[in-house]
Amino acid sequence: MPDEADRLSRKVAGLFRCGVTPYEIGHFLEIDTTEVTGLLTDQRLDPGTGRRKLPLRRRMGWRERVADLLRAEYECGASTNELAQRHGRTQQNVHTLLIEAGTDMRRPGRQQMVVVVPRQDPPQET
Repeated sequence: MPDEADRLSRKVAGLFRCGVTPYEIGHFLEIDTTEVTGLLTDQRLDPGTGRRKLPLRRRMGWRERVADLLRAEYECGASTNELAQRHGRTQQNVHTLLIEAGTDMRRPGRQQMVVVVPRQDPPQET
């Protein structure tokens, strides 16, 4: 009977082969990304770009979970470029997943933050 560490290692390898990136695996399984990378290396998988995997759409449910994760990060202010770098995906793939998740997209370019400070009227003399 396989122990817990072996079970985790196999689960990480299976998710990786299905197109889920190490960053996303760490997020979903609530473990550190460096631990995910170590488990993949132990399974003789390359966590870099030269990996063999199925397209993300073929794994039922994972595409929606990744899209929801991207949407949450995008709505907190991350750009599509930042998300692509963080998740190891292309900008077009991130954009497509955000659209599928029903995200209201911002205009291109860095948006300026507008801080609204309530106006305080001076006390009125009577």
